[in-house]
Amino acid sequence: MEEKTTDKKEKRGPQSGKRRESGDESLIPRSASILIMLISAAVALGAIAMLQTQSNEPEAEQRDERTEEKTIPAPPAAEKRLFPVSPTDRRFTVDELRAHGPTASTIYLAIFGRVYDVTKGKQHYGKKGGYSFFAGRDATRSFVSGDFTDAGLTDDLTGLSPDLMLGIEDWVRTYEKDYTYVGILVGRFYDANGRATEALRDAERRIGDGHAARAKENDLKRLFPPCNSRWAAGSGEVWCTTKSGGIARDWVGVPRRFFQAGRKESRCACVKKSGKRSDGSDSGNRGDLDDPRLKLYTDCPVSADTCKIVD
Repeated sequence: MEEKTTDKKEKRGPQSGKRRESGDESLIPRSASILIMLISAAVALGAIAMLQTQSNEPEAEQRDERTEEKTIPAPPAAEKRLFPVSPTDRRFTVDELRAHGPTASTIYLAIFGRVYDVTKGKQHYGKKGGYSFFAGRDATRSFVSGDFTDAGLTDDLTGLSPDLMLGIEDWVRTYEKDYTYVGILVGRFYDANGRATEALRDAERRIGDGHAARAKENDLKRLFPPCNSRWAAGSGEVWCTTKSGGIARDWVGVPRRFFQAGRKESRCACVKKSGKRSDGSDSGNRGDLDDPRLKLYTDCPVSADTCKIVD
């Protein structure tokens, strides 16, 4: 009986051992498989990330290129000239222009560095013409100074007022309209490459100042219109109407001496004498009469629309 019991135990012993061995063999491969799967997944994810990075690099480079393109500064805008010049325009030297003087078959003159063919005005610019001294040279200054001496016949515009600079612009426009433009003069206003010099830029700025001053003057004339006037020996009279000074309005006004800043002499101005001031502010129904730049004419009634003036 004891032997049988022992046999049974022996049988159970190996069987239980086989179960443990069988259990160990099944656990080891499963762990290895999981590990391999995890490694494979990590490798796959890494490969995908690399592919994405590579595929994004060209796009990033394109974005960088686009960014660089945007940061490239634009070329400077070409200067705008008061009177435009083309790169193909002929460039005269002083000697070449001089060859087209008052005795030449084709007569040229220059003003503001621009050369014009004035041959059709030979009676004025030819040898016996009253303006022959303009031919074959640039005498811009004398067009507004009235100085026709050798010293005055120059293109040096130093010291000319903005108002006189506007006179030069008017003369250039006259030649543009009446004569043929043939090129530019190399010298004070243009260099050998046809580019504007600082002297030309400065002259154009001063012409701009002249336009600004003229606009301000026109504003003052609308505010204080010039009077009508007539003069005889030693005396005269000034008076106002709704159109005096060429300024149409719905009031007549009264004559006053108007002292403008920067000018030594006064001028006659028609002044609004009732209602609000011209700027819209309240004046106690006195219009612009209390403006400090105004003075009464001697012996002229305060409310008169006509004043007698004796020198």
